[in-house]
Amino acid sequence: DSGFTPDQYLVPIADEVHDEGAADVLRTAQMLKAIAPTVRTYQDPATWTSFETVKMLAPVTDLWIPWEPRLKGRESSSAELAFYQESPQPFCPYLCGVNTQVLPVLSYYRLRGLRSWGVGADGFCLWSFNSWRGNDWAEFDEREKSGDNCLFQHGDNGPIATIRAEAFHEAVEDFYLLTLAAEHLADAAIAELVSPAAIETLLRNTSPAVLRDWRTQLMKALDTRIRLSASPAAGAR
Repeated sequence: DSGFTPDQYLVPIADEVHDEGAADVLRTAQMLKAIAPTVRTYQDPATWTSFETVKMLAPVTDLWIPWEPRLKGRESSSAELAFYQESPQPFCPYLCGVNTQVLPVLSYYRLRGLRSWGVGADGFCLWSFNSWRGNDWAEFDEREKSGDNCLFQHGDNGPIATIRAEAFHEAVEDFYLLTLAAEHLADAAIAELVSPAAIETLLRNTSPAVLRDWRTQLMKALDTRIRLSASPAAGAR
């Protein structure tokens, strides 16, 4: 009724599926797709979701949103990451923490684009835009559940962006710049700035200034390359 088409939204059959409920999730998704074949579904495997369950749900999954820490440090991490990378469906790792307003801005928000690019993802996700509960003016009144705000705070005239939202926005911009850079790897300066070694160095850094300097260099290199590619002389060649 609102005019949205199936390519503009995805349906979660079950959030962070547990192994014991996976068979029901599979049957439910199969029924949904039998009724509405164009509807797309996603799965967000959590810390407790086994890799076997992930593979079982592949036939009914249109987007993978795995919990990011699953992709390294586990016995099945290498095989699971390869599974997502080779899947015909896109994958976007997510993070889901509590008291997100006190988590490290650099590692939890700002570096998301670089980390996701480094594992070959198609994007990345975050829980959540906000998570108001209890008194939304008292951020820590229900500490056992979560703080109230993630990226945006409550405001009388609409949501109020936080430093976390700015950092997450910059992470999205990083991912876009890397996507753009992938089209111009013939340029030695660009190739060096986005090489696996360069990205790994950035991920180990603890200074926002280092990231700002890298972004500035990359944007200048891209601007130069794109201008050259668009010039009449370049077209004549």
